[in-house]
Amino acid sequence: MVSGAIKKVAGNWVIQDFAGVQSQVVIRYAQEGDGTYATSPVVSDEFTITNTKSIQTVSFINVPQLVNNTNSFTLSSTGAVGSVKYFLVSGPATLQGNVITPNGKNGTIVVMVLASSTANQKYAKSVRYIKYDQSVLAHDKNKAEFNIFPNPVQEILNIRYSSSDIGAVQLEILDFSGKTVRKIVNQQINFVNVSGLKSGIYFLKLITSSGVMTKAFVKQ
Repeated sequence: MVSGAIKKVAGNWVIQDFAGVQSQVVIRYAQEGDGTYATSPVVSDEFTITNTKSIQTVSFINVPQLVNNTNSFTLSSTGAVGSVKYFLVSGPATLQGNVITPNGKNGTIVVMVLASSTANQKYAKSVRYIKYDQSVLAHDKNKAEFNIFPNPVQEILNIRYSSSDIGAVQLEILDFSGKTVRKIVNQQINFVNVSGLKSGIYFLKLITSSGVMTKAFVKQ
């Protein structure tokens, strides 16, 4: 039995590469018995191998933490002295060389880069987690900008919103208790006259095909 950074190759013990500073090696020998002799006691050899190679580092660069489409992107890294190789550890994607392609399923893509050892440097590795969430794409695509001014307001409250596909608009004004005090349905609403409201805090709710957006305003 053998443990540690050593391996028997063609009858010879060969030291294997390892990342740590030291590796504790244990070799245990035993001779099986037969009809004449019993099995011999286990004999152990133990020694420490010191790694004289310098530390090599490798890290990903320009790799996104979040993706929301199935477009392929390239993995790249920096810091390696030896040659590098990329691995897909797990997740909803495929890897060809250093080009990764999400398959459209939500989840976490785990990739690893391995820098091979050289005559003077240890091997090194780095892992990156990439979140794939297609719902972010839908949210960004339909996201509308929504602003109201002036705030506080005495009479005319201007409304500005924009979206690539906002559709029909419904506007509701709610008092501080959440009761609807005004409702307007229109294709495009640029302002609302709030002079008839009592002084206080209100909420303007904008309901569109992009979703529901709410902002508070103060009626003076």
